[in-house]
Amino acid sequence: MVSKLDLFVIDFIKILEKYTDYVIVSGYVSTLFGRSRGTEDIDIFIEKMDFQTFKQLKDELRQKKYWFLNAKNPLELYAMLNNKPAIRAAIQDTVIQNIKIKFTNNRIDQDSLQKHMEVKIDRDIINILLLEIQIQILYT
Repeated sequence: MVSKLDLFVIDFIKILEKYTDYVIVSGYVSTLFGRSRGTEDIDIFIEKMDFQTFKQLKDELRQKKYWFLNAKNPLELYAMLNNKPAIRAAIQDTVIQNIKIKFTNNRIDQDSLQKHMEVKIDRDIINILLLEIQIQILYT
């Protein structure tokens, strides 16, 4: 059964994948496989991109009902991504659920992006962290 959270993720991913590669990591991956836990955010690693591409992504997200919790200015948001903190996007007038986006910053992040698995949710496919890596992260 497709949940509201799944629909939120799918909607966001359909926009995101036009601009960059991504992998979903952390708590949401656990809920996909039946773990009963609440999550306020969906953690996503994305490939580093240039500012113009990021601005296009930001503009499309804004047109499609999303806003960024960290800042409005695309230069500020882009600087945050490059300085390693995450930025957060949510549906307008909400804070929870939100998408937490981080550039890949090291070899492990990059490997996670490249060695992902695809999960089919109804008619849509999303990229998630390999379960073996997910388990290692959770229990180390």
